[in-house]
Amino acid sequence: MALIYGYRPVQEALRAGAGVMRLYVAHECGRKISALAAEARKCGITVSVIPERELVQICRSQRHQGVAAEVDRRAFTVEDLVGIAEKRGEKPFLAVTDHLEDPHNLGAVLRTAECAGCHGAVIPVRRASPVTGTVVRASAGATAHLPLAVVSNVAQALRRLKELGVWCVGLSGDAGETIHSTDLTGPLALVVGAESRGVGHAVELACDFLVRIPLFGKVESLNASVAFGVAAFEALRQRLGL
Repeated sequence: MALIYGYRPVQEALRAGAGVMRLYVAHECGRKISALAAEARKCGITVSVIPERELVQICRSQRHQGVAAEVDRRAFTVEDLVGIAEKRGEKPFLAVTDHLEDPHNLGAVLRTAECAGCHGAVIPVRRASPVTGTVVRASAGATAHLPLAVVSNVAQALRRLKELGVWCVGLSGDAGETIHSTDLTGPLALVVGAESRGVGHAVELACDFLVRIPLFGKVESLNASVAFGVAAFEALRQRLGL
């Protein structure tokens, strides 16, 4: 069971039917939150109205905006993510993260992945940020719509994706090819690491090839979520034939 909080994340979870089990609503929460509570009750979801101080304790944050929800997340595998694309008659398009320890960065990557039409995301269970309430909030509720496969080993997950016919492409500032000179139209898993470390050595070796984003300033790298966004939308542009 996971806890999410904030108006937008909870709203998106309710809209997506994403396993919301219980809502916690602060006293004197305002019209928007009251409307969410009414929507939840119509769906048969338990709504608990509690003092604001209790909501702070539950969320361990002051940034709850008057509402939180307990969510029963479905566990996806990499096979599930590929299967989602195949059921839609589309080529798989996946996001993969490695070493992303900043929850705001992870949330931003997941938000971008959902907006770019990715069929899901692969994230590691160790040496990375877990999908906390902060991640959900930073994703603007995208985690309610984007299937997530949490794996113990990213390199192994990439090797499995390759067995399933997915090309695994890592972002690296040292790569010879750029995102613009590389064909990103096929079944694709786009791998991004933290800006300070990049993807790990084992993950690099598991990729089919590496690409870079051309930079023209004096700063050596982009923020990880920005780099993923640039690459993901270049892939989308190619896949749409634009």
